[in-house]
Amino acid sequence: MIYLNLLLLFSGTNAYATTDTKQDTALFQVAYRMIHIEDSTRKNDPVISEMILYMGTDESLFRMLADEESMLLLHISKGGTEATFNLNEACSSQITSNGKSIQTERIVDNMYQIVEETPQIQWQLTDETKHIDQYRVQKAIGKFRGRTYRVWFSPDIPLPYGPWKLNGLPGLILEAKDERAEIIFEFGGIERLNKHVRIEQPKSFKIKLLNLNEYQKIYRRFRKDPIAFMQGSLGVSRNQINTNEDRSAAQFNNPLEKEI
Repeated sequence: MIYLNLLLLFSGTNAYATTDTKQDTALFQVAYRMIHIEDSTRKNDPVISEMILYMGTDESLFRMLADEESMLLLHISKGGTEATFNLNEACSSQITSNGKSIQTERIVDNMYQIVEETPQIQWQLTDETKHIDQYRVQKAIGKFRGRTYRVWFSPDIPLPYGPWKLNGLPGLILEAKDERAEIIFEFGGIERLNKHVRIEQPKSFKIKLLNLNEYQKIYRRFRKDPIAFMQGSLGVSRNQINTNEDRSAAQFNNPLEKEI
């Protein structure tokens, strides 16, 4: 039934059209599992995250499922209420909207945003096809910021979106993997939304605008010494911070974007 609904909704839709709309409402959500080897010296210890892609007709929003489940509780613990809570302003996300890539990142209590033109990945379409779940998919290969990705997209879902910043194909990307298998996005399912999800750029005054290189320097500083970073951000002593020593010992030497 979901397959039929997708065909009825998107048939005849120009998925590449741009509008002046400031926000979109998501119609469907896609589940992915993201597997990322952040530390190249610990290949057997990847970071695994459950991710959600929200799709409207002109925009998409990609973020971590755990943030959706935890950020409201964090907001309430600080004295906030559901009425004053805005998930878009509270957690990391990746938005593709009207030719713009809007990357919002949260490190401890600090929010950063990187806005750039939507990456134009030069995809090479192949004749190789298969099925993922009930969807017929086609293989494409493309280079993006230091990595070569092999992806599977479905022409039956004619929206140019995919996990993270991977986009620009004539169909939704269901699976993706870089050639070293250091970045993997696995398809978990797609369903019509039964809740209202807005896709809009977070514009809180607390968000600091940076370029990608500036943000990566900050993130590397956080990963090098998370306790010191949290001390500076939260104004607490080292003894007040509980950490996972094994995870904090991991290096961050293998970012998603190896070239900027």
